[in-house]
Amino acid sequence: MSAQPQKATNPDAKAAPPTPPPPEGLRFQRQRHWWGRRFRLPRPLAGASFSRSQSWPNALIFAVAATLASLFFINFCAAVFRCGCVSLWNSADGHCNIHMAGASHCPWCMYGHVASAVPWAFIVAAQAAISFWPRPMRTGLRLVSAMAAFPVAGALLAAAYGLSSGYWK
Repeated sequence: MSAQPQKATNPDAKAAPPTPPPPEGLRFQRQRHWWGRRFRLPRPLAGASFSRSQSWPNALIFAVAATLASLFFINFCAAVFRCGCVSLWNSADGHCNIHMAGASHCPWCMYGHVASAVPWAFIVAAQAAISFWPRPMRTGLRLVSAMAAFPVAGALLAAAYGLSSGYWK
């Protein structure tokens, strides 16, 4: 039997200081509710970090969504503006109303390929924001959300372009 030295207690000593908060590396901090049940508070967004194993599915989601947006961007132009544009593999803007004199010209096509790259870039940027959003989200939901950003962001941009250019009089 080994004898452990006992701590001397001093009745005049002050109470021990409160324990420090848990380190930042903890994902959740447990808090007590007023009636005694425990619940979890999520860690703030600023301290979030991701490993490579978490980012590669997001990159794949972005690649799929951006590829579909790139392939069907000109079809979306035709659907919104009814300008005559066709698929990339069927001469793209070869049948667009920008080639017809006296017709109201499509706002995405009338200033050339560089000008039509601006709405495409905004659509792809919206898809990238959803794909790489630093909050946990199921892969399927993230993919569907990134793909849904194409028609939603495209419709908003098309409305802005169409209304500002007077295409829909």
